[in-house]
Amino acid sequence: MKADSLAVEARENGVRVLRMNRPDKRNALDAAQWEILSTTVSELATDPAVTCLVLTGVGSSFASGGDLSRFLEEVEAPEGPHQFRERIRKCLDAFHRFPRPTVAMVNGPAIGGGLELAISCDVRIAARTASFGMPAVRFGIVMAYPDAQRLVSVVGPSWARFLSLTGSVIDAQRSYEIGLVHSIAEPHELEKATEAIVDQLLRGEPEAIGWFRHVFDTLDEPSSQKELGLREFEERCLTTAAFRQRVIRFLNR
Repeated sequence: MKADSLAVEARENGVRVLRMNRPDKRNALDAAQWEILSTTVSELATDPAVTCLVLTGVGSSFASGGDLSRFLEEVEAPEGPHQFRERIRKCLDAFHRFPRPTVAMVNGPAIGGGLELAISCDVRIAARTASFGMPAVRFGIVMAYPDAQRLVSVVGPSWARFLSLTGSVIDAQRSYEIGLVHSIAEPHELEKATEAIVDQLLRGEPEAIGWFRHVFDTLDEPSSQKELGLREFEERCLTTAAFRQRVIRFLNR
């Protein structure tokens, strides 16, 4: 993993823009990319000068999901499925619990882990050419419980079920209609539209924003008992022969 696979840009007023920078892989997320995202966001969280975090992708994709070329290798070892789940959980929690506002500037497809990253941010602004989907069901695996709960909190139980059970990919307009994104912009105006939203966020009193985020984070907290009961199942899905066969078939298309 190259060090420049995630570019961090400092802007005025303490804003930091994180650009996932693997355009040749459509910003696919392998183990190293999850780790570098997690570490970077955790470090920025401790910097009081940072006022807002914006996440986006370089090229035509936001993040196309897991890097399937590395997928099977990452879950091969006995502890692989657990480590796989933990590194994703750690990264998404870093975004979800970031102490200042976070914005997903969705410049293209946000699929699988890309969708999970987007819904871990407070605000989502999408280019009209963006799309969203959760294809896990096609591979015989599931979203982790906290991420499924976040999806429900964003789009409601009916649409969360539809997206998860069908693996459908929906366009930006439908995503706006169901509340998955808050605003749509033409691709060439996405940066400007995001800056306008960031300006609104920065006008809020920081302590009040912190309190609101704490309230909503508490409402989104998963039941620890239910979560613990599902973790083993989530990891076991990654060890089945059917899962491996589906990934191989997808790679060989």
